[in-house]
Amino acid sequence: KEILHHRKTLMVVIAGTLDSAATSPLFIFLPFLLLEKKIDPSILGTFVAIFFVGSVLSRILSGRFTDKIGHTNVFILCEVLMVTVLILLNLSFTSAIILLLIPLLGLVSEGSDAPIQTMLSESADHHENYEKVFAFDSFVSGIGNVAGPLLIGSVATFFGITTAFYVLAGIIGLAILPAIGYKLQKN
Repeated sequence: KEILHHRKTLMVVIAGTLDSAATSPLFIFLPFLLLEKKIDPSILGTFVAIFFVGSVLSRILSGRFTDKIGHTNVFILCEVLMVTVLILLNLSFTSAIILLLIPLLGLVSEGSDAPIQTMLSESADHHENYEKVFAFDSFVSGIGNVAGPLLIGSVATFFGITTAFYVLAGIIGLAILPAIGYKLQKN
């Protein structure tokens, strides 16, 4: 109950849940977007592997940038870049441009994980038990992890995969708002 009354914690949980809801379907639905972009199915695995490499590199770079510009700024930057990359990816039809965008998408999609966890730790300073805050966040983010692919799959089925990726960009854009609120919120 005390978690629900602490605005800063709620803002982090909402931002993290929206981020989770949007990033969890990326790896699942990215191949379908690439097929829509007429990427040859025989090299589809290469594009997905490049996305994965970007995701792995993000763990290293996210920590470095967090030290330099702060965890909230890194989270917001990752979300803004992810929205931009998703829109550019949706608008691109050239394999070379798509090949450049895929590792960047992997980089920014996973780069938000460490900052959101740091924001959650910082917001939980007022609680006696960090376990309660992290358990609540895990529960709510888990709902986002399940709801995201269901929503995006439904949108892709009824409106097409490119529309689904625009919806992903919109959800990620929404995650920026509580992060900005978190940053502006006084302790």
